[in-house]
Amino acid sequence: MEDNMKYGIVGAGIWGTVFGNYLSNKGLDVKIWAYEKEVVNSINNFNENSMYFREAKLNKNLNATNELDEVCNRDVLINAVPVQFMDEVWKLTNLDSKKIIINLSKGIEIGTMNFPVDIIKKYCADSLIYILSGPSFAEEVYEKMHTAVVLAGDINKTAKKIQKQLSSNFFRVYLNEDALGVELSSALKNVMAIASGMIEGLGLGKNTRSALITRGLAEITRLGKQIGADMKTFSGLAGMGDLILTCTDSKSRNYSFGKLLAKNYSADDALNNAGGIVEGYYTVKNAEDLSQKFSVEMPITKAVYDVIYNNAEIENIINRLMQRELKNELWGL
Repeated sequence: MEDNMKYGIVGAGIWGTVFGNYLSNKGLDVKIWAYEKEVVNSINNFNENSMYFREAKLNKNLNATNELDEVCNRDVLINAVPVQFMDEVWKLTNLDSKKIIINLSKGIEIGTMNFPVDIIKKYCADSLIYILSGPSFAEEVYEKMHTAVVLAGDINKTAKKIQKQLSSNFFRVYLNEDALGVELSSALKNVMAIASGMIEGLGLGKNTRSALITRGLAEITRLGKQIGADMKTFSGLAGMGDLILTCTDSKSRNYSFGKLLAKNYSADDALNNAGGIVEGYYTVKNAEDLSQKFSVEMPITKAVYDVIYNNAEIENIINRLMQRELKNELWGL
């Protein structure tokens, strides 16, 4: 991996745009692919993303294109396409050589239970794939607020070079070999964020939210243990770190979605008013399926699923959780 590697970003939503801008500010050669011609025009001619991040000025060297091939011929590809749309985009990639690919998306694909890396591997099996995850609101990265994330995958010379190239005086990258644990925790924290938003919307207080976050982490860890992840990962940046951030701030669309549900919005209306894609809405279906498949008890996940898809009353669900059989705190761990 050379110092002058060219980066291509697949997906120009807010996170793809901000990350492309961050790399451009570091002096790296970056080209970003967008489906919308309006986005390409606004980035190239006005140094802004008119659809997804219009309030921010972007580095003038960040170049956008509607041609996917122009991005795919770059040395390092970064996926920023939401997981539910990844398959239809990545099947169009025609990679002429082995690539380094870094995934930024979080979630589980509906119908297949594939994580983002699984989708990429379908079309780029020979490439070296990493996951970049952790507590990182795009708006705060744009504002150069101090952020720590984790790069997950095989820890080799390439990973260490990527770690160094992506890090800066306000953006710190750690390494972790447990890609499965990072992807699982990155996806399921969105389910817990919906639950946390419900608690906030009902005004149930900080004690309740703290209990929710702690017990939510416990059930994510129980599932991770069963599917072969490293349990230490769940106490790290992609686990506890991202869970705390997503469960405590309305910048999180999943958290905002949960608050709207608590205000008696229907799931459809809450989705339309959450300010973007709510990955937890889709992920909770897969999480419920995984809990059944691996016989892992996940009461909070089940509660969120019942509220969204079975029209259960939130107050009744909370009572159900509080009246469960009393147990040892560390059961199943």
